[in-house]
Amino acid sequence: MQTACKAHLLKGRNWEVYKPNKTKVSLMHYIRKALKESDKNLLGNELSSGREGHSLKVITYNNQKFFLKIFDLSSKLAWNRRIEFSVKELLQSRAKKSFYGALKLEKAGIPTAEPVGYCTFGIWPWKKKGIAICEYLANDGNVQDYLKVCKTNQPVLLSKMAHLAKKLHDHGLRHTDIVEHNFLVKRNCHEMLEIFLVDTDKVHCARVSKFVPFIKQYLDLRCLMRLKYTKPETEWFLREYFGSDYRTIWLHLLFFLRNGGFCIKRRLKIKKTSKLKLG
Repeated sequence: MQTACKAHLLKGRNWEVYKPNKTKVSLMHYIRKALKESDKNLLGNELSSGREGHSLKVITYNNQKFFLKIFDLSSKLAWNRRIEFSVKELLQSRAKKSFYGALKLEKAGIPTAEPVGYCTFGIWPWKKKGIAICEYLANDGNVQDYLKVCKTNQPVLLSKMAHLAKKLHDHGLRHTDIVEHNFLVKRNCHEMLEIFLVDTDKVHCARVSKFVPFIKQYLDLRCLMRLKYTKPETEWFLREYFGSDYRTIWLHLLFFLRNGGFCIKRRLKIKKTSKLKLG
């Protein structure tokens, strides 16, 4: 993170607040006090996360809404998942990663919920708790749900997704879960649709690969492989993503990655799943 960004951080032991003010600092103390006992003390609306090891909440504090992403390894998880998450916690707290991921997006000009801070508790990785906090973003749902009721806006929203993903990659950043449900939709004051990228613990820097064009492009495309569109839809999306730089090779490469890439185990698993569906 750049020095200018660090200058706006208030740090404590296992917590940080971005652009601190009286409300944000008070909120951090309130959350830390509640989290020491149980995250159930954080009164608010719980949202469905669809993933293991974390929960989502919207709370109101001083008449202002905030969005909390709560990572809890003390919850009931299968032993293999607990080991996987514990290793990740040893490398870097997921709450901290989510917070810094949002800062990276903000610095790159990628629309996202404004980060507020994060805090963590626990010594042992397999018992750690952490919360990433951001300002609540009023929205009309994610792209996936929005298109279920308003299919006519599909070209507009998918085009915006493609352009946002390209902008992200051009800034040397990657989001390893580019899917429709990780983009929130909002109508602005001019009734124009806007999208915001969330799930920021999946954001990381491209690092060394950005200096080798083909490897960078290969790894950038890996971030898009979970978009399960038909071949014509995928080609259209990639044309929006690349613009005049589109080449057919990128379409073949994306389908290669979607079918398991160089991972033989994954390719066999996908092949087996396809056979079961056909059966």
